[in-house]
Amino acid sequence: MFIDDIKKEMKWIIFVIAYMILTAISGTLLNDGLVMFLTINMFLAGVAYTLTYVVKYINENYKKKWLLVLATCLWVIFYPNMIYITSDFIHLQNYSFFEIYGQTYVYQISNWYVLFIILLGTVLSASLGMRSIDKIFNVWQIKKYKYYYLAALFILSSIGIYIGRFIRLNSWQVYRVDIIFNEILSQFGFFIGFVTIFVMIHYIYYFIHNKKHV
Repeated sequence: MFIDDIKKEMKWIIFVIAYMILTAISGTLLNDGLVMFLTINMFLAGVAYTLTYVVKYINENYKKKWLLVLATCLWVIFYPNMIYITSDFIHLQNYSFFEIYGQTYVYQISNWYVLFIILLGTVLSASLGMRSIDKIFNVWQIKKYKYYYLAALFILSSIGIYIGRFIRLNSWQVYRVDIIFNEILSQFGFFIGFVTIFVMIHYIYYFIHNKKHV
């Protein structure tokens, strides 16, 4: 069954690899660090999605609840990477689209290409994230209180995105609680607003993904 699942997901694996190749080549040709970093961001999203199948594999082949809990917690820690690319739109400030705002455009196609690359990465990684939720919830057979679990996941993920974007820590550095709490408290009002916005973004992605089931 596990191998069958992998075969069914092959197109998504191909999409992730193709995007990484595209951004690596594009970043090199454009000499653009942002586009190069999108390669790393998509790799981390791919790692998070792979953990979905680690959880499924453990559930199907091992009967140790603690191991399943551990794998699921690891998935939760890495899950924000699948939504993180959405925040990369802020880098568009480094690209010129106007000479005089609203009157004179900059006809530089590379700037629009970067916009396309970020959008493509956002759509792909968010799709992986929503599919990942479905699979994890199926493993745990979460139906009752589903939306409470979603709310908790989206809040934790939004906090993770904040930590990655503003505190510049990676998923495997969550143990740096001293730095995390100090930085959050120093900008607490902004932190609350940012997390609230990204929780809403998570819900938008989720309901678009599940529209066919509504």
